[in-house]
Amino acid sequence: MAQKKCPLNSKPGESLVQSSVSKPKDFCKECAFVEKEWDIEKILEDIEMAKSIILAISESKADWQSWHEQYNQQPDIRDKKELDDHEKCYLFLLLYGMDTENISKRFYIANVTPTLSRTIYRYVSVIIGKKITNWAQVRLYLEKQKYRLALISDSLGQTPADITIKIPGIKNKEEVEQLLSQLIKSLTKE
Repeated sequence: MAQKKCPLNSKPGESLVQSSVSKPKDFCKECAFVEKEWDIEKILEDIEMAKSIILAISESKADWQSWHEQYNQQPDIRDKKELDDHEKCYLFLLLYGMDTENISKRFYIANVTPTLSRTIYRYVSVIIGKKITNWAQVRLYLEKQKYRLALISDSLGQTPADITIKIPGIKNKEEVEQLLSQLIKSLTKE
């Protein structure tokens, strides 16, 4: 399968050309991880369909909910729109678990959030039927939709390890559990 060189490992100004090379040095570690853990072909196919729907419908008269309705009808879109190289890279980094601040740093952009709001967040909203409002929801909701091939524990062939988290100012286990519970609720809020 022909793949594009990872934009993160390309030199500034170098064009991203088709390559049949699959040497690890041509791809960043994040892309390699995502390709192992996620059904990339299915995600890209579905996201490109969502992008096509958004571009086919006048944005001034539609919102993510009407785009989602169109997506569920599986329209015959002849002019399928592929994700550009940066959109693919942003998507891979979000699936990897990278936040918007670190993505911005990687691309030397002041703030990548507006770009994600106009692109990846919209496309994923169409697929899942929920409005995406932050970077963490992309990975969370796509995982819930079964786009992830295996959980980390599955790929390691063992059960997850216990993790100890120390947060300055929080002295007991109950406060940590309450804080984590609030964080999870805010990320999964509809």
